[in-house]
Amino acid sequence: MIIRPNMTGSSVKAVAFSDLDGNLTYVNHSFVKLWGYSDEKELFGKPAADFWETKEKVNEMVAALRTRGVWAGNLIARRKDGSLKDIQLLATTVAGENGTNVCMMSSFTDLSEVKRLEEELEKREAAL
Repeated sequence: MIIRPNMTGSSVKAVAFSDLDGNLTYVNHSFVKLWGYSDEKELFGKPAADFWETKEKVNEMVAALRTRGVWAGNLIARRKDGSLKDIQLLATTVAGENGTNVCMMSSFTDLSEVKRLEEELEKREAAL
């Protein structure tokens, strides 16, 4: 099933939907940019787990989604070119009319600039 939300614009936040097996079915333009791709079609059907550096955290996230229906935390993303980014992720299951889960939805925030500023602040504090 491919999900195509009715969106006239694109969210500033990166957003993705996946089927219950974790394969991407929809990504917005911000997601495409964040991961360094040029077109959303490159991403359809790819396992969401392939975009993360640490598989253990991905397994933790999937287990939480199955039991609680939601997971939030920070992960290290592996971009198309192999570079890494610190990402804050909020993932949730989406239920259909009968209450059973039909897909998963996630939003992503790039923490790279925050991390850079934290490191800069630590260096300045150490210099004082």
